[in-house]
Amino acid sequence: MPKTDEIILTANRLDDGVVLWMTATLGWTTDRAKAAKFDADSAAIATARAEDDAAANRIVSLYAVAVNG
Repeated sequence: MPKTDEIILTANRLDDGVVLWMTATLGWTTDRAKAAKFDADSAAIATARAEDDAAANRIVSLYAVAVNG
């Protein structure tokens, strides 16, 4: 399968450590199936939003995961 430039964003909720996935509406969900794929343009916006959530102590351990295929 060809490699893409898409990513998904994951983090942990600060208060209980639950794994979260960023949705297309830039919110967070515990349902991996609802995770949005972000292309190069939208990834910058999504990452900025996630960094705001980290600064506000809502999430920790933010990771961008490359989507291949």
